[in-house]
Formats: sequence, structure tokens, C-alpha cells
Amino acid sequence: MQNYPFKRAASLVFEISLRDTSNRRMTGLTPTLQIMKDGGAFASAAGTIVETATGSKIYRVTLTTVDMDADRLYVLVTAPLAIDRDFMFFTAKSTWNEVNP
Repeated sequence: MQNYPFKRAASLVFEISLRDTSNRRMTGLTPTLQIMKDGGAFASAAGTIVETATGSKIYRVTLTTVDMDADRLYVLVTAPLAIDRDFMFFTAKSTWNEVNP
């Protein structure tokens, strides 16, 4: 279970689906993961995105501690023939669970 808010400079793992323009989940893609930190320019993320199992149509995004070292993160996932997916995350030095054990 993930603590909230997301902790700055701590890795983050989450799953997504990628869909085509007919809203069908897609499999066998090689997605690209880009990240923008605190309003800067987009750059390749240090983390990874891979399909959880062949044919599962679920992709696991892993953002590294380097990726998560910012107050505000904008993550962009792209793949040929798939609709782009984007996410915004805000981080804090401590999670709610650390402050209120």
C-alpha cells in the first residue's frame, strides 16, 4: 500500500493500461517513459515501464528515487498506436503515515 502524499526521492510503482483510439487495451507495446520535474523540460525517466506478463495488457511503471526527486512531477507515457497517458504527482519530504504513526 502506498503512503500519501508520495514521498520525495522514494521510488514509486504503479500499474496502468494503454489503449488504442477505440478504447481497447493493448498488449505487446514498447512504451516510452518521460518525466518533467518542477516545470522543467521533459527528459527520459530513469525508471521503467514493462508489461506485467505477456498478453496481460497491464503495464507496470517504476519511477526511481532519481525520478521522484522533485516537488512536482509530470509523467508522460507514449507508445506507437496508443493514446498518450499522463500523470501529475506531488511529493513531500514526509508521508502522512510518517507524521501520524
